[in-house]
Parts: sequence; C-alpha cells; structure tokens
Amino acid sequence: IYISLLILQISATGFAQEYYLTKEDLKQLSGCWDGSLTYLDYSTNKPFSMPSNYNISPIEKSDNFKVVIAYPKEPEANSIDTIFITGNGNEIDGEIIKSKRVLSDKSLEIITEQKGKDGNDDKPATFKFTYLLSAENYSKKKEVKFDDGEDWIMSHEYKFKRCKY
Repeated sequence: IYISLLILQISATGFAQEYYLTKEDLKQLSGCWDGSLTYLDYSTNKPFSMPSNYNISPIEKSDNFKVVIAYPKEPEANSIDTIFITGNGNEIDGEIIKSKRVLSDKSLEIITEQKGKDGNDDKPATFKFTYLLSAENYSKKKEVKFDDGEDWIMSHEYKFKRCKY
C-alpha cells in the first residue's frame, strides 16, 4: 500500500508542475533584434511576411522589459510594448507557462497558453505561444486552436537575429 501511495503522489506531483520565469531567464532579450513578422491573413488564408525590428531593454526595479517594435515598411504600425513577468513568475504577459526547458543548443524554450478570442469572427480560442531565446536568435510563435476546432493554426511568428551594428 505504501508503494502505491508513493507512486500516486509522484504521479499527481508531475501533473501539477508549475514553471517559473525570472528577469534573469530573459536577460538575453536585451538589445537590438532584426527580423520579420509572418502572420496568417484570415481573409485569404495565406501567410504574409514583413520586416520587423525589436529593441528590448530591462525596466529598472522590476522584472519587466520595454519593447520598441518597428516595421520599416509600415511605420504607422510601430509601437511600444512591455513584457511583464506576472503571477509570481508563472506567467508572461498573462500567458500561463506550460513548459520551460533548455534545449541541446543551449537556447531557452518557453511554451505558454492563454484563452481569448481570435479570427475575423472573434471566436473563442486557446492561444499557444512558443518562445525560443538564445544569445543570437529570438522567436515568438503564436498558434490558435478555436474552441470548436481540433487543430492548432499558426497565427503569427516573429523571427529575429541579434543586430550586428
């Protein structure tokens, strides 16, 4: 009986595992990034890509980062955003961290999920974000699974390389 209870406890613990982020985990984000945004145009169901740049800097006395986003060919879309580590470190921008691991190439992979609405019809969905971060590369992919669907659809993906200048 003792062994059965121990196995049950270990199994239950595995299902309840939480992952946490710190500012230290994301320190490699600081700096300039050149790359592109590719997104699914829901009207045509075809991907569209455009150049994009990020300039990321830590916000002092917080676990957050300021992000200046530029689109060289569409400057009216430029914006400033913030990356927030929330929920005692188990959320990034309100997305619940589902997985955090260091890959064989030493890059950090973070997978998060969040509920919301998406598509031209503003349908309820689950979003899955995959972040990959290394010293020279950074990407963030958003996938969508509509509540009435079974498949994940790639909504958009940012892919960057560290600026060389």
